[in-house]
Amino acid sequence: MNLYDSRVIETENVVKRLQGRINFLTAKSNKFSTTRLLVFISGMIITIAAFIISKEIGWIFSILSIAAFSITVHLHNKLLMGIRRAFVYLKIKLENKARMNIDWEKIPLPVINIPSDEQSLGKDLDLFGSRSLQHLTDLAVSYEGSDLLRKWISNKTADHKTISERQNIIKELSAETRYRDKFLLKAYMISKNPLQCAKILNWIGKSSDVKIPGWLLPVSSVLILIYTTLFILNVIDIAGPVWFGIFLLYFFLYSSYQKKIGMIVEEASTLESQFKKFSLLIIYTGTFSFENSPNLKKFLDPLAGKDTNVKLKSLQKIITALLIRE
Repeated sequence: MNLYDSRVIETENVVKRLQGRINFLTAKSNKFSTTRLLVFISGMIITIAAFIISKEIGWIFSILSIAAFSITVHLHNKLLMGIRRAFVYLKIKLENKARMNIDWEKIPLPVINIPSDEQSLGKDLDLFGSRSLQHLTDLAVSYEGSDLLRKWISNKTADHKTISERQNIIKELSAETRYRDKFLLKAYMISKNPLQCAKILNWIGKSSDVKIPGWLLPVSSVLILIYTTLFILNVIDIAGPVWFGIFLLYFFLYSSYQKKIGMIVEEASTLESQFKKFSLLIIYTGTFSFENSPNLKKFLDPLAGKDTNVKLKSLQKIITALLIRE
């Protein structure tokens, strides 16, 4: 049995196991749905009965019922996430199988699918478009990745050294099945939309040009705390309407920097899932061990630095904070 046949059989076995896993988890999820309903109804009945007996007992059973239902929902959500993960992984394996069998109908088109001109090398050699070399080999999850592959396979300059280096990288990458499958799994689990790295880098560049004073966040936080405290004291008739002066001061600060912050926040909200996907894939690649793939490891070395991971995680926290603030 050659390498091709063994990989086809291995893929078919994984597909069968995943289908069995999905059937098992789906049946379990259906039972969980019934359990959720029973927990909810039981909690309602017990809570109402407890309130009839005593107000204090009613509140205790009310909290316990909410806690029990919340735990049930949490466990069910974890199960549903496992089903979704299995479905996505099955999709990846079925696409791999389709590529092995060159089953064009089941191979998804690349992110950038531009047919070749009628009179071009790409048309003559079936490099681009449907049922082409790019259609068969393009697994890119970003526009930039798909475009780079397109440029590489249409390059008319025969640089033997570069070609040889890339072939060695591809040979090693083809053996890293675990890395490739998990990379695609992480990408598809976050979002089906292809990455647009140029937009992310453009947002980072524009955001770094916006100058926000370092004192703004702590001062604003203190003003909000004082305002809230004085407002509550005014409501319970302990203090006068002093809170209004603090509110005006905070509103002045808010208005002064709102335009600058608003520009960053508006784009951050649209790029949040994109950046999450972008950073997760880079961090995963940078921390993966390519011990048996020296050429691939050298090629991906720029992503392996700890500083890169720290900066990406820090930037992700900033984006999350901006969205919460908004």
